[in-house]
Amino acid sequence: MSISELLFHFVEHENKKVLKVIVKTSNGLKHLLATFAELANGTVQTIKIDKSTATFVNFNEISFNLKKSSFCQSITKAKEKMIWEASAEDWKENMELTKPFLKGEMGHQYFGDYGTDILVEISFNE
Repeated sequence: MSISELLFHFVEHENKKVLKVIVKTSNGLKHLLATFAELANGTVQTIKIDKSTATFVNFNEISFNLKKSSFCQSITKAKEKMIWEASAEDWKENMELTKPFLKGEMGHQYFGDYGTDILVEISFNE
């Protein structure tokens, strides 16, 4: 995957915190879906993406973590790192909600449970 295929941008404005994941190519989308699939299948516990494989604004790394509880997804920021944690069921749902972009149509999808401090917005071709 090329560094220019995924852009992770953390925005904080007027008490709203959003992690924007801007997917620029179908290859970047496939990489993101593969990340969700590996976590949904439980084949890995953590997947990290850093500046060597993606572009970041306002932080340097994102860690996708598999957690045992299916209570809710959580997205947190710790210094220069974002941490997105979810159960296998949540990662599978995230994957299913992102799959329609494979048709090449533009759009965006939001992730995060009510009460989550940070909302995630994945956009494709926008």
